[in-house]
Amino acid sequence: MLETVFVVAVIGVLLGLAVPRYQGYLADRALQNAAYLIQADLRLAQQSAMARAGAGPRVEMCFAPTGYDIYTVDYTSPVDRTGAQVGRVIKVVPAGQAYRSGIAITIDPTATDACLRDASLQAIVFASGGAPISFDDPTRKVMTLTLNGRVNRLTTYPETGRVIVCGDQPQC
Repeated sequence: MLETVFVVAVIGVLLGLAVPRYQGYLADRALQNAAYLIQADLRLAQQSAMARAGAGPRVEMCFAPTGYDIYTVDYTSPVDRTGAQVGRVIKVVPAGQAYRSGIAITIDPTATDACLRDASLQAIVFASGGAPISFDDPTRKVMTLTLNGRVNRLTTYPETGRVIVCGDQPQC
């Protein structure tokens, strides 16, 4: 009986040490998956903007607390760029389904414009050439994803729109 109690106690201690590490591992993987999803969707928005170069000059990736949407922006007068309206929705990504709920996305405010569909939200906007048009200065921009104190970053280069997943490094 004493040996059984001892074995159960040792297993309990080992589990007590292993469970927090496993939960941290799961949080790290959830952040990494969300970062790669956002990286791929930024590329999709960029490619969509280039593909519709003749139809309209921009595609927006609009971020909200409940996820993000990618949609085209159409103009009633494309030459003057007046009468902007939300065009075709390319993709809708709901938080909690596409990536783990509880992940907070923070975008460098100098890398965004107001979303066309809701001016209180931030959007990364791509022009028909593929480069982001909302960057105010030529330095790289960082998007930060956080979950339970863990961090993962994406760096976007304004000249090309290239996005790199940096992990927990401040910039790469």
